[in-house]
Amino acid sequence: MNTLDDATQKSRTIAVMGVVTMLLAMTGFCTCYMGFVASILLGVATLVLSQRALESEPEPTSAVYAYAHIGRICAALGMCFSALILALILIYLMVYFGLIFMAVSLGAMSV
Repeated sequence: MNTLDDATQKSRTIAVMGVVTMLLAMTGFCTCYMGFVASILLGVATLVLSQRALESEPEPTSAVYAYAHIGRICAALGMCFSALILALILIYLMVYFGLIFMAVSLGAMSV
């Protein structure tokens, strides 16, 4: 049976967390926008764990290095996509409610 050392197992977990971050970012609309928030939170955790995994090893093996960097890149991409979509949603809501407020204050609509 082929067993992996602890550092390689942790770095594989980091890579999986990075991929899950990207999946949550891509399916955020299906989860009532909570996937975007979860993606950002999981992405931050993944970035912190990948940094710790690389710093804890005095001489990381190529597998540890590759898995940690894959997790870091996937987490960063997922977080950027989620933050962009959340910012666009926030801008849309501000414009929408601003227009309603303006219409109400000008007397065009009665509430």
